[in-house]
Amino acid sequence: MTEVILTEVTLTLPKRLAAFVSNGGLPALSGPASIPLQGTTWAEIAGQIADRFPDLARRVFCQPCRLSAGFALVVNDELMPPGDHMSLAFRAGDQLYIIEVFAGG
Repeated sequence: MTEVILTEVTLTLPKRLAAFVSNGGLPALSGPASIPLQGTTWAEIAGQIADRFPDLARRVFCQPCRLSAGFALVVNDELMPPGDHMSLAFRAGDQLYIIEVFAGG
């Protein structure tokens, strides 16, 4: 029998995005949120976000697994380049952040 090992990562959202995490039996969040997710690939993580938090997914994804313009993915304090994150692999304990990108002058 093959043992399935689940890899837990933590997704942290700033207050403005945490407000979209209000389903799945969770109360609406009024501050930053740290959410445990399980997966080793961006597709698995993005899929869980879409399944568990559809309001958040509609806000941050322009298509499945792809962040909309204006949002960025940070993994373990490293800003990921915009675009396709499908090649990313995660390990247990990784810290993921979806943040809004602001430009100013």
